[in-house]
Amino acid sequence: MKKNLNSFLKNYEWLFTTNLPPKPQFVTTVLKSEISIGQVILDISTMLPQLNNFISQFHSLISDNNINVITDSLGNMDIEVPKNIVDEDAEKLAKRIGILDRLITNHNNNLQDLFKRGYILDKTSINPNEYQTQLDEKMKIYESMIAKYRH
Repeated sequence: MKKNLNSFLKNYEWLFTTNLPPKPQFVTTVLKSEISIGQVILDISTMLPQLNNFISQFHSLISDNNINVITDSLGNMDIEVPKNIVDEDAEKLAKRIGILDRLITNHNNNLQDLFKRGYILDKTSINPNEYQTQLDEKMKIYESMIAKYRH
């Protein structure tokens, strides 16, 4: 039996003499999300003037050309142009209005996502509510812009 044990130890000596990997270390730092609250606020600050510009262009185009915008209960938009506008010009106007509407809708959706992300990041940060005031101020600006866009 002693011989078998010595033989075993000799054959598997490498198991006891090799360097074992170090013990795993636990992470003690706060993990960062893929986007910071500062970046969210910067993105919101960049997109708000763009949204305002698109809404202004939309209203200018409609008022300058006496166009009536109709939205049904499903949110589908249609326009009525004055009879003195030729069909070719009416199609161009409809295309421009459609493009502006899509830009406004996309910016609106992106801003809603950014605000949600911003409030979540702020609540879960090391200093909760640190950015609450900035987000609230930008939210008021955003809400007033969207209220002007209703058609």
